[in-house]
Amino acid sequence: MKIAERRVEEQNLLAELGRAKAQDQVDSQNDLISSKNQRTQALVTHTIARLQFWDNLGILYVKNNGRWEEIQDENNK
Repeated sequence: MKIAERRVEEQNLLAELGRAKAQDQVDSQNDLISSKNQRTQALVTHTIARLQFWDNLGILYVKNNGRWEEIQDENNK
């Protein structure tokens, strides 16, 4: 994502100098959006895997409001 952000910044600077191509600017912005979407998908996938793991262990507790609750061991308080 950092590389995509730098590429957008570079294209913006080139545009200020009048040396940018519209297609390069659009491509850099699309690449940044794609990078952000991939990061979000990875975080969602990780969270789902963690919840499934807790469920498989029998330690996933869901409150009445639909939120999960992490139960801490008495020794870890």
